[in-house]
This record gives sequence, structure tokens and C-alpha cells, in this order.
Amino acid sequence: MRLRPSMDPWRELVDLHERVEQAFRDLSAPAQVELAWRPPAESLEDERGYVLRFDLPGVPVENIKLQVEEGSLWLSGQKPEPPAEGRVARRERRYGRFSVAAPLPRDADYEAATAELEQGVLTVILPRRAGRRTHRIPVQWKKTSE
Repeated sequence: MRLRPSMDPWRELVDLHERVEQAFRDLSAPAQVELAWRPPAESLEDERGYVLRFDLPGVPVENIKLQVEEGSLWLSGQKPEPPAEGRVARRERRYGRFSVAAPLPRDADYEAATAELEQGVLTVILPRRAGRRTHRIPVQWKKTSE
């Protein structure tokens, strides 16, 4: 025979309240491990060449490192966390270190690249190298003699 615990609605309500409070404390606790995040990005081609845009609101230009290595554009940096203005109940914004690599086309001219940070958007322009256009080679069918 199994005994049923007494059903106390007030005790259940207090337990629920404590669990909700603990969940909010867990959300506002500082992370034990600093995880890197990836800024939202887009890439396109236009008359200037290859254009890459990264959303970096709140990231100072001195915290951004941009380089080309092994055929990829590497962007890394750190977004500082603003001073606390009270107890955080929920956090969806990302702070801390970030890193992203974007593979680049072979005809991108890395040495002529420019980058500009304006209103929280980093725009990188890589012109195309002259003389490195794609050329289609027609394939002929050759009948072999039997």
C-alpha cells in the first residue's frame, strides 16, 4: 500500500514560486565559461566587388581585428558588457569575445580591401582582381573509332 502525500495547495504554490525564483537567479548569474558568439552577417556581390557586412552594435573599432589568412577573412574582437543598471531578469544580448571566418573567392583582391565601421555595421569591400574572371571552356564530344 502506498501512502499519498498530503495535498497542500499553498505548499505547492510556495514550491512553484521558489522554482521560478531559482530560474531567474540562474538566468542572471554570470556564466562560468566565456563562450564566443558570432555576429550576424551577410555577403553580396556588386560593382565594387565582394561586400561583407557584420552587425557589431556596441563594439568599439579598437576591439575589432580583421585579417585575411589562408583564403578566408577572419573577424574577431570583443563586445564589452555595459555597466549593470539593476538586476538582470532576462538576457538575450551577447557580450564578450566573438570570432567568425568567411571563405573568400580566389579573385578577391585582399590587398585592396577596405573596411569601415558605421552605426554598428562593419562593411568590408574586397575588389575583384583584374584578369581573374571565370572563363567557360566548351567540351567537345569526340567519337572514338571501334
